[in-house]
Amino acid sequence: MKAKVIMEDIARTRANFKKASSRLWDYLEEKNEFRDPLDPLTLGTDGEILLELAHIAARKEMEAKNLADQLIGSLEDERAEMILRLRYMDGMSWALMVRFFEDIDEPISERHLYRIHARALDRIDALLEEMSA
Repeated sequence: MKAKVIMEDIARTRANFKKASSRLWDYLEEKNEFRDPLDPLTLGTDGEILLELAHIAARKEMEAKNLADQLIGSLEDERAEMILRLRYMDGMSWALMVRFFEDIDEPISERHLYRIHARALDRIDALLEEMSA
C-alpha cells in the first residue's frame, strides 16, 4: 500500500472519530439528563449505538495514530515530519501550513511544501517496500 493512501486513511479515521464522538455528545446534550450520561437508562437504544460507534472509532483512531507516529517518526527530516503531521494528523490545509511556517519564522512556499511532502511520502514508500521484502 502506498504511503499517501495510508496517510489519507489515517486522516479519514481521525475525522471519523471526531464525528462519532461529536454525535454522541450532541445526543447526550439533547437528552439533557442529570443522571450519569453513560448509564444505560439515560442512553437508551440510540445512545448505546452511538456509544458503541464512538468506542469503535476511538480504537481505530488510536491504531491509526500509532501507525502514523511510526511512519512519520521514521523520517530523518524534521520539517518533512512536521508537514506530514500537520497535513494528516491535524488536517491542516496547504495555505494554513504556509501561514503556520511564517508564524514560526520559517517561511516556506506552498510549492516547496508540496515538494517536501512528496519526498517524505516517497521515503515512507521505500521504507514500506523494505519492510515487505
